[in-house]
Amino acid sequence: MTALQYCYQVVGASVDTLEVNGYGAVLPDVQTRLAALQAEAIAERDARRQKGETRVATPWCLDGQRLFIAPHGARKGQFQWHLDCPAAAIEVGLGAFNDITVHARLSSTFLHQHGYLAAWDLVAALWQSWGITTYQPSEVHLYADVAGMAMDTLRRRDFVTRARITRWHVEDAHIINVVGEKRDGERAAAGLQVIHRYGQQETLEFGRKVSAHACSVYDKPKEIRQHSPDKVWFADIWRRNGWNERDSVTRVEMRYKRALLHEMGIETMEDLWDKLMAMWAYSTQEWMRHTTPDGHQDSKRWPTSRFWQVVQAATFLVGEVEPATRDKQRHFHEGRILSTIMGYLESWAAWHIGGDDAALGTLDIERVLSDIGQRSAHHYEMKETDFRAAVRDKSVRIGQSMQKLAEKQEAQRQSLGE
Repeated sequence: MTALQYCYQVVGASVDTLEVNGYGAVLPDVQTRLAALQAEAIAERDARRQKGETRVATPWCLDGQRLFIAPHGARKGQFQWHLDCPAAAIEVGLGAFNDITVHARLSSTFLHQHGYLAAWDLVAALWQSWGITTYQPSEVHLYADVAGMAMDTLRRRDFVTRARITRWHVEDAHIINVVGEKRDGERAAAGLQVIHRYGQQETLEFGRKVSAHACSVYDKPKEIRQHSPDKVWFADIWRRNGWNERDSVTRVEMRYKRALLHEMGIETMEDLWDKLMAMWAYSTQEWMRHTTPDGHQDSKRWPTSRFWQVVQAATFLVGEVEPATRDKQRHFHEGRILSTIMGYLESWAAWHIGGDDAALGTLDIERVLSDIGQRSAHHYEMKETDFRAAVRDKSVRIGQSMQKLAEKQEAQRQSLGE
C-alpha cells in the first residue's frame, strides 16, 4: 500500500472563491442606464415606509438570474454602482482608483454548478457586452476536501509553515493568547493564538484574512452544519469521489490575494487557469507542510505526513461540477419557509379556537387558509400595497438575501481568525 493510498482520500478539489478585476471604459450607454437605474433605486428607497434593502431590476442577467442594482455604490466610493444576484456580486465604476472599472466576486454555488471555467466565461460575456475586455484575477481560494482525517487529531506543532500569523480554533468557552519565543528565523515570526470553545477543535488558521497568502484547515461538514446549511450539495460531490458518508472530511483551503498572484506572474485569467496546480504545489510543498515528528531538533526536516501527501496530490479538474446546486439550495430554503409557515398557521388556528375541543374536531387547514385570505385585503390596505407588489418586492429581496447570506457566512468563518 503506497502512502497516497493510506487511509485518506481527496473527495473534492476545486476553486471555491474567485474575484476578478476588469479594466477599460464602460460603454457610455451602459453608464447612462446604470445611473438612471440607481436613481430609481434611490427614489424607491426614500419612498419606502419601512427601512430595508432596496433593489431595482436591471436589464442584465447572469446565468438566467436577474441582476439588481442598489441605491448606493461600493468600497467607499471606488465604485459608483453595485449589482448582484445569487451568482455574483458586481461593482462598476469609472476607473478612478487603480484604473479598475469593474470587480466581481463569484459565489461558491455558481462556481460549482458550472465549473470555474464555464462560470467565469458567463461573467466575461456579460462584461464584454459592457465594453470590458481586459481581466485580472484579484483573489482566488483553492481547496481540497480530504476524507479520513479528523480535525481533532491535527496539532499545530506538526505544521511547518512560512505563515507569519498562525491561529488555532478549537471550540471552548475561554480565549488564551500565547506568543512563542524566538527559536529560528522561520517560526519566530509566527504568533500563536489559541482559542478554545467547548473543548473541540474546529479550525486551524495560518495567516490572516488580509494576508497575501493564508490557509484554513477545518471540519467542512461541521462548518456546513453550523454556518452554511444550504451547501449540503457538497456531500453529492464527495459521494461521487468515493466518500463513504461516515469518515470525517477536513478541508484544506489556500487563499491567494492580488499581491501574491502578481509575485507568481499571474496577470491574466489564462495565467490563472494554467498555474492552478503550480499554486497548489507551492502552497502545500514550500509554503507549509503537515509533518510526522521524528525527534529531529529541526522541524523543517520532519517527513511529510501521509495525510499531507494526499493533500499535495489533489488536482483541480475542470469537470468537477454539481449541476443541481441551485435546485438543492432552493429546496433547502423552501423547506425552512414551509416549516415557518406551518408553525404560524398552527399558532393562528390555536389562537382562534381558544381551546374549544368542539371547534378542534372540525378544524382543517383549508378553513384556516380561507380565513387568512379573507383578512388579507385589510392587511395590504393598511400597508398601502397588494399581494402581487409584495411578492415582487420579496423576490428582489430573496435574490439579494442569498448572496448576502453567503457573504455573511464567509465573513463569520473568517472572522474567527481575527
